[in-house]
Amino acid sequence: MKLIASLLNKSNLLVLVGAFALTSCASYGPQGLLYSGGTTGISTNNNVQPTKTGKACMLSILALVASGDASIEKAKAEGGITKVASVDYNAFNVLGVYGKYCTIVKGE
Repeated sequence: MKLIASLLNKSNLLVLVGAFALTSCASYGPQGLLYSGGTTGISTNNNVQPTKTGKACMLSILALVASGDASIEKAKAEGGITKVASVDYNAFNVLGVYGKYCTIVKGE
């Protein structure tokens, strides 16, 4: 119990909060301390109809390990898309414990 109390002293807690804040700044998009989620994207202006959708995702565990392929190329392949109408990015993260990041491509 004394070990836990010594690890949670003010200086160690300040270092942990600072490190967490700095790693959050290195991430793409806005980050919430407890939860973050949302979608952002772009659309093209080349008269492509969004008749097909492809999605590619990657997962993050404990903000230490991430794997998967969330590339535009993977999402295009998943949806059988050759002409891109729009690309959206969706992010979901809870406390850095679990995160899911997806690329959604729409097109023909």
